[in-house]
Amino acid sequence: MDANPQRLSLLPMWQVLLSLALTVFSPGQAQGYSLRKGEGGVLLHWRSDRVEVHVDTSALAGLSGPLVLDHVRAAFVTWSSNGVPTQSTFKQSKGQGAAAKDGRNMVHWVTSGWQHGKEAVAINITWYRASTGEVLESDIQANAQDYRWGVSPAKGSGQFDVQNIMAHEAGHFWGVGHSLLPNATMLEVSRPEQLSKRTLDQDDRDGIAALVTALNMAAPGTTQLAADQAVSSGQGCSAAGDTREGGIALLVLICLLLMARHRREVMVLLPAATLLWSSTSAASDPVQPAATRLAASAPLVFQGVVTATKSHFQRGLIVTDHTVSVRRCFKGPCPTTRTLRTLGGVVGDLGMHVAGEARPRPGQELVLFGRLSQGVVRTLGQAAGVYQVTRDGGVVPGANTASETPPPASPVRLEQLVHQIKRGAPGSTAPTQERKTEGTNRQSPEVANTP
Repeated sequence: MDANPQRLSLLPMWQVLLSLALTVFSPGQAQGYSLRKGEGGVLLHWRSDRVEVHVDTSALAGLSGPLVLDHVRAAFVTWSSNGVPTQSTFKQSKGQGAAAKDGRNMVHWVTSGWQHGKEAVAINITWYRASTGEVLESDIQANAQDYRWGVSPAKGSGQFDVQNIMAHEAGHFWGVGHSLLPNATMLEVSRPEQLSKRTLDQDDRDGIAALVTALNMAAPGTTQLAADQAVSSGQGCSAAGDTREGGIALLVLICLLLMARHRREVMVLLPAATLLWSSTSAASDPVQPAATRLAASAPLVFQGVVTATKSHFQRGLIVTDHTVSVRRCFKGPCPTTRTLRTLGGVVGDLGMHVAGEARPRPGQELVLFGRLSQGVVRTLGQAAGVYQVTRDGGVVPGANTASETPPPASPVRLEQLVHQIKRGAPGSTAPTQERKTEGTNRQSPEVANTP
């Protein structure tokens, strides 16, 4: 979301190209929403008609606990009053400081030990029954380590508004994914002092209607089928489904590359794009910075093929380790294989879904922007730090297993992305290295995640 409208208004070429990209790549101008899905495409949904939400306000020094509770409640009620069939009650209580499954739906602010990257303002972690998609628990963590919070913050305060961010997170809580439309509450970016997400856009309400339609069509045990039927009948999210998440990054990247031949315009555009994608922060999920910006920030940048995945518990959460066979190294130390760790996955019949997290699968070829943490790679900005290489040699942002539909053909070529990477990390100590990867095929069929 634009933090400097006047500056961007001086770039008619940017506006024309972005409008063109939106026209070409959006399935419909009036529809930008998506529905949340777990592994295998199962629709995530609540079965009970009422849930209790616990809110821990103790970390927000200087703000009245009851006042914060009222604004969190208002964010949830915004959705209930627009058609979400499940009602909610609220209780101010003390949390455990983690999103481990404890039987309570918890909203709390983390002041130290935030583990999801500075790019994320808040994150939603949902526990569900993998066989049916039934939500068992949903927790919201907000980043009070890197950001300041307020209620209706004054201009210039630099604070994030509690109700504004929680309105977005409540959408995830109820089962709505991200939207591509700029006025939608579920657009994945936000900025300090913003209040507009408090009010749902028509696209958000359409997402609720699609969710209700899918649930009404579902007989017990057929929730996933109902979601697919809603899509095919035009009543739910498009066939792209969750692959929309990160789509805006592709549009920005396309615009940057289309203008790459016009040096004067690029020098004006790149700072504006950095402002748009790096100076704003995502509600629930991080911003989608351009590849150049990612390459400058990431200690590790490499291209590889996912050969295996395994989900397991770690400190009360489910994580998935992906074995990646490295094909090309652009920055940082690159052994022949690396382990990429993402939040979420399935162990037995218990699933954990994290909004905005990449979910690669074996056979996918990826370009990863990350950092080492305890010997494994964590991407910068969650799914923002992942680009999937398509069969035709293009690249699309993110990696998702929620849909078995292959990624759409992309006009952005892999080597164009590589060019942007080299611009962002010109002084990299690791030269680009080519490797042959034996026994891998990026056109391999999907391999089921191993619990």
